[in-house]
Amino acid sequence: MKITGISIALCLIFTVSPVLAINYYVATNGADGAQVTGAINDPFRTISYGVSRANQPGDTLSIRSGTYSPGSTINMIYDGQPGNPITLRGYPGESVIIDGGTMAADQNVIAVISHDIIISDLEIQNATATGIAFYGPGYWIYDNEVFNTVIHHCWLGAVYVGYNDLANPPHDVYIHDNIFYRNSQSNALPPHTAWAIASGSGNAYNVTLENNEVYENFGEGIGFFISNRCHAIGNTVYDNFSVNIY
Repeated sequence: MKITGISIALCLIFTVSPVLAINYYVATNGADGAQVTGAINDPFRTISYGVSRANQPGDTLSIRSGTYSPGSTINMIYDGQPGNPITLRGYPGESVIIDGGTMAADQNVIAVISHDIIISDLEIQNATATGIAFYGPGYWIYDNEVFNTVIHHCWLGAVYVGYNDLANPPHDVYIHDNIFYRNSQSNALPPHTAWAIASGSGNAYNVTLENNEVYENFGEGIGFFISNRCHAIGNTVYDNFSVNIY
């Protein structure tokens, strides 16, 4: 039998697994462990454990009100994706303090060693090194953002972006709408011979500081050195040691 007048279409259907973003929570009355879901009514106890579970693109870790004193650096090692960052934030409308004063010497409070990360709505204080450090190679660290965060009384700076490899620096970090004050405490007492910049970069590119308030730090308020295509836009910078912008 001859069949005519029929066209046959072959369709190839490709399915892409959607990003299944999860909202996790940390609270002072929470607990850590595999049996804990991290849901708002079953939160984790420590931020470090929370960031180990919020490890997929699009995940958000919200920290409920209170003061948290981590014993060591909070390392953000998992990557987000463009349009699906991993977010570490204070819970909206609540006061969240991360106090690094109990850490050993030379410890950053938060170290970002990944890309597509957002940090917001926190207060960070008393770091024995830097409040938030983006330190590492550029193939790890890029497309990150910090905003609406207060950082103060850190031994070194509030926020630093850099690395010791000129061929592969971190890049594309946007730091905006924050408050940085009384950092660079290493230079608070005489003889005032060495200090860290309160915010900025060393060996990085495309780092932007915008609409921040930076004051009373014991080093330069904003500094870029050995850096390329970096921008300081609309910041309020005053009463810093040495110079306000370097």
